[in-house]
Amino acid sequence: MYTNFYSFILNTGDLGIHGDQCCLYSYRSCFSLLLHVIYFYMAADRMSIVFQVVEVVDRYDDACVSGSKSDKIKYIQGSGDKSCRRKLTIKKPMKAPIYIYYQLDNFYQNHRRYVKSRSDQQLRSKKSENDVSTCQPEDMNGNKPIVPCGLIAWSLFNDTYSFALGNKNLTVNKKDISWKSDRDHKFGKDVFPKNFQSGGIIGGATLNESIPLSEQEDLIVWMRTAALPTFRKLYGRIEQDLNANDEIIVNLMNY
Repeated sequence: MYTNFYSFILNTGDLGIHGDQCCLYSYRSCFSLLLHVIYFYMAADRMSIVFQVVEVVDRYDDACVSGSKSDKIKYIQGSGDKSCRRKLTIKKPMKAPIYIYYQLDNFYQNHRRYVKSRSDQQLRSKKSENDVSTCQPEDMNGNKPIVPCGLIAWSLFNDTYSFALGNKNLTVNKKDISWKSDRDHKFGKDVFPKNFQSGGIIGGATLNESIPLSEQEDLIVWMRTAALPTFRKLYGRIEQDLNANDEIIVNLMNY
């Protein structure tokens, strides 16, 4: 159970840097003036971008699970239905693509023991499957290595969202939500999940064992740990425009 939010964020407008020719008495003065021109344009363009951002934020942990802290723990640990429905009203028009993020508060991905509990060698190559020395306590399941090992992977965010507008489902595009450099160089195409979330305590989401880690983008996004205890991570994109006063139904699972 995480204390989390989810939000739509739209960022439109391109950051353009333009510099006019300058003719002054020295190259140093010319360079200095050019920098001031660049900074001015950067500031102006960034301000225009900020004013074009439309954001809808909905905190659902308290809304979907009521009662005391002990009641919430029992609910989380129970085997009952873990679904919840929320309604969002779009205040201003939102142009596609619309980015969906989840936000966590007081989750310390930067904790020293947590951030070290991973094996980058194992993530990259099948040959390093047994390289789990830095992954305790999520290193082995019996005498078999866990892939991916470590606390970071074990605690993979497991809330899921689906969206509908009227009677029409809104498709969430989850392709290319992670850094391309991570997919190409940090997560192997020949590395597949093994013995993951198969112990006595389940930490978070499961992984499809038929899909290589290089294509498990929710995992790749999660494994790029945040520096601060309040952070947002990209969940997906809605590839259609939304209009003002549209009512979006959000179905949540596994919160």
